[in-house]
Amino acid sequence: GINAEYMGLLNSMARPVPSAAQKQIESEIQEIQKLQREINKLTEARRKYHEKKAENEIVLKELGCVSEGAAVYKLVGPVLAKQDLEEAKATVEKRLGYINKEIARIEKTAEDFEKQGMAKKEKIMAIQQKIQQEGMKYRRPGPPIQILFSHSIIFTPIRKKKKKKKKKKSTLR
Repeated sequence: GINAEYMGLLNSMARPVPSAAQKQIESEIQEIQKLQREINKLTEARRKYHEKKAENEIVLKELGCVSEGAAVYKLVGPVLAKQDLEEAKATVEKRLGYINKEIARIEKTAEDFEKQGMAKKEKIMAIQQKIQQEGMKYRRPGPPIQILFSHSIIFTPIRKKKKKKKKKKSTLR
């Protein structure tokens, strides 16, 4: 998920990043993690509402099978209270309407959070590209810098040219 993708981002950098860019990346990662926690809460709430919806649909189906004039009871605390059949059906239908609206609201909110998370990922990628471009200004020619957006930035190390030792000419011949 979003959390796992960016956890090692800052620790895996081989070259120091300007602190402003690092702080901005850290801030965006924290926001992504916060959004992911909210999405997880919404997913759990959606699951619970789907369970309630299924239960209420079963109750409504059962109430449809009940003949007119049959006794219908509603559990109120520890007591069973007699209820009119039409009133019971109306109550369950109203409850189903509310549950469906809540499911739709939760799905819309989760979708909005996912879009925000994607925007944050894109912002991080833009910062990474800026870091790459800044790094290229001060780099000697060599292999290109590789950026793996799904996990972290990996900079190819700059290879230092080895100084060749001059061979001393042998004076013995």
